[in-house]
Amino acid sequence: MNCVTQKIIKDIFQWDVDNWSKVLDHWKKYLPNDVSNFKVLEIGARNGGLSLLFSILGVKEILCTDVSIDYLIEAKKLHSSYNLKNIFYEELDALNINYQNYFDIITFKSVVGGVSSNNRQELKTLFFANIHKALKEGGWLFFCENLEASAIHKFFRKNFTKWGKNWNYIKYTEINKLIKEFSFCDISTYGFFGCFGRSEKQRNYLAKLDNLITCFIPRKFRYILSCVARK
Repeated sequence: MNCVTQKIIKDIFQWDVDNWSKVLDHWKKYLPNDVSNFKVLEIGARNGGLSLLFSILGVKEILCTDVSIDYLIEAKKLHSSYNLKNIFYEELDALNINYQNYFDIITFKSVVGGVSSNNRQELKTLFFANIHKALKEGGWLFFCENLEASAIHKFFRKNFTKWGKNWNYIKYTEINKLIKEFSFCDISTYGFFGCFGRSEKQRNYLAKLDNLITCFIPRKFRYILSCVARK
């Protein structure tokens, strides 16, 4: 990922960049050396940051999707600013993916809690089953998600985040069950204080604090999950 500059990293993650961008070091351990013929699906893209990432890495074709095509306006603007030609856009229901054994890579960021909102736990299982079906044999899943984290995180989300009461955060203890159909997975977690910053400057400062203390924080209390899985 040497071609991924700091500007690109900011455009990929956009919020709490210093903490969330740590997932790239995790992912690059498993990203195949030659992805030039790969087809990639980004689910729940919104701003299209991960489509930008894989386009810069040189994949053949990227399908950038969300539940409504109207949600992809900012993604199209971002990709246009880089003059990217290998990204296509489609409306797609993450719980009913109409592809089978098609993609070499599927990727997403902060989607599971939305598709399974209001504690609809069964939809988490359905979501990952759809991904597994849509991947080619040997295909890769690269994703990062908000974890349930600690009681402090749960309190602040419930009381100070407008979607916090409905968002169904992944628990660290349930991820292995959700991806049990995959032949391989590797998980890493990051961050504790970073998400409490009210501005990106504050979040960057708190991310530096996280760099010092995260190793002392139990994995289940951290708030960023990075996962690489293979079908």
